[in-house]
Amino acid sequence: MQIETEIKIKCPDYKSIEKRVKKLGAKYLGIKQQIDIYYSPEKGPIFNHPHPYRFRLRLNKEKNEARLEFHISVSDLTAKEYEVEVSDFKTMRKILEFLKFKVNATIDKKRIEYKYKKFNITFDLVKGLGSFMEIELIGGNSKENEKKIYKFMEELDISKENIVDNGRYLDMLLKRKIIKKK
Repeated sequence: MQIETEIKIKCPDYKSIEKRVKKLGAKYLGIKQQIDIYYSPEKGPIFNHPHPYRFRLRLNKEKNEARLEFHISVSDLTAKEYEVEVSDFKTMRKILEFLKFKVNATIDKKRIEYKYKKFNITFDLVKGLGSFMEIELIGGNSKENEKKIYKFMEELDISKENIVDNGRYLDMLLKRKIIKKK
């Protein structure tokens, strides 16, 4: 288990922010296509739980690697994460189907990754949602990590107004689907 503190920022012009990240000397880690399939048990959705949690199967298409992940929200910006490698993505999907897990949504994104000091920085181009930047710190004190991330945002000249409230792609996509149905 690890504790992750993350802030998601809506950034339609992500390339200009990416240039600033590079100028600071951030190390480019690569680009990948990720497919995240979110599940809930057949007995009902897990999204209205007092401590929201997420259950997903993630595929990294370039490396053909997969992980099964379980995240428990501690706050809007912090989650406890439990993850395990999966050697066969298709078989894992079948197992989840046999166990009567329901697919809530699928997120398809291109992810560009950087590392700067202890910050994990990603630029995500998410189908159906747009482009975002995530700034993340792993471990440590979540309140201190939030302060460090806000300070780093100032260094990059990114306004707090661009932060996405409850910045989970799943929540954004489900909200958009609900709004479109009306």
